[in-house]
Amino acid sequence: MTASVKLISIASVTTGAVGTAGVIYFKPKQANVTIRQELEKLGKTILRKAEDSRWEIQEYIYKEVISKTPSFKIDDKGVLTKNELSQWCLESLNKPYSLDLYNKVKAFCLAPSAKDKLSKNNKTVATSLTQQVENYKKYTQNDDLKIPEQEMENKKQDTLTEGDLKKWCNSHLGMELYDGDDKNYKRVEKWCTNTV
Repeated sequence: MTASVKLISIASVTTGAVGTAGVIYFKPKQANVTIRQELEKLGKTILRKAEDSRWEIQEYIYKEVISKTPSFKIDDKGVLTKNELSQWCLESLNKPYSLDLYNKVKAFCLAPSAKDKLSKNNKTVATSLTQQVENYKKYTQNDDLKIPEQEMENKKQDTLTEGDLKKWCNSHLGMELYDGDDKNYKRVEKWCTNTV
């Protein structure tokens, strides 16, 4: 064997050993990563209690998602109750990470948004908010439906434009819902949806 062939052979063996060592080193570490740990990196709320009212919305989301993407079915079921879904989610959080399981848990086990609840309640986001902004300017009750001024860039209620309300609606539609009575959702439903 020539000197150059010996060097190439040694380099191949060395590279192979390093690659194998890398797999051996990283594989056990990856096996210890749970679905919960990966989801926590997203900075979103994980639904952790079976009695959380938001499971009703997640039950609806499950039906909607699997009607479009059957591969997302859990245990090959086309329908899951909120109790079955919450139980599955709570059990899945501590399982080792796998991409398929992670994607399902991410889709069905995180706090839903205001837009998700609107969809469940058959409400649609208005494309034009002309009527809503006029109604809002005339709204005199000082209750939870009134949008805090600081959320409207400190603009007075009677000076708001349709653009201001659209901006507020767009930023609040994606916000996570709170368990129970959610003031944000009530405002979004009142001021951002088509009036009947």
